[in-house]
Amino acid sequence: MKYLINIDHRIIYILVIISITLPLIAPLNLPVDASEEVTKIYQKIDSLMPGDTVLLLISYAAQNEVEMKSQSDSVISHLFSKEGIKIVSAALVESGNIYLNQYMSSYASEYQKEAGRDFVNLGFVYGGEVAVANLANDIHQAAPADSDGNLLADLEMMKNIKDGSDFDLVINFGATQLWSIVRYITDVYNVDLVSGIEAVFAIRFLPYYVSGQLDGYLNGLVGAAGYESLIGIRGPASKHMDPLSSSSMLIIVLIIVGNISYLVEKRQKFSDRSAR
Repeated sequence: MKYLINIDHRIIYILVIISITLPLIAPLNLPVDASEEVTKIYQKIDSLMPGDTVLLLISYAAQNEVEMKSQSDSVISHLFSKEGIKIVSAALVESGNIYLNQYMSSYASEYQKEAGRDFVNLGFVYGGEVAVANLANDIHQAAPADSDGNLLADLEMMKNIKDGSDFDLVINFGATQLWSIVRYITDVYNVDLVSGIEAVFAIRFLPYYVSGQLDGYLNGLVGAAGYESLIGIRGPASKHMDPLSSSSMLIIVLIIVGNISYLVEKRQKFSDRSAR
């Protein structure tokens, strides 16, 4: 027991590295469950009907790509699979426009959606909080043209989409402007809102979910994995759950062993003192 208490920290580091690396080489394929807040996002998107309109916003930057791209990949794929849905998309941070263009291009091709008819990509809308307020008040004034330079006034799909009241659902990815979206769009126009959130910020927006201002959210990579399970794929997020689970179990075991070793040694010292 004394050896376990005084174990070299380097051995623990090696064990942690092994617990992370092995599942990546030989996946454990552990089951992934979707939480209530993740399931609600799936239900919101799955219940969309032909003719419904969705505002899709990207407000995360490149440094959060690992967890946020897994979220947006699965959700946007599900969204594009729905027939007859009208999607207006915009990036609220400059680097987010890179991902937005990738999504619009790849999923439009995969699901045979036509720009200007099934979706409109506004590209990067500058201004942060002001941009959100402008989109809510008058989309045509906030972004007169789409990312290809086509005037919104000339696009058939945009003739009946003017402001926040014309949307049935807002989907956002990233915590950067989430509170602004709540303040200027969903609270004002009573529009449903779901969001993907970086794990480090998820607890900050829990009150929004409890109050009903946020109808569902994805909590980092865990939320992304839960959504992948709902749409029936084992994507990048689900694969990353194996090393996360195995390393977590290792840490729990080490904590238990460490505490048992401490208690046994303490009892032994007490017995030695009593024997004297």
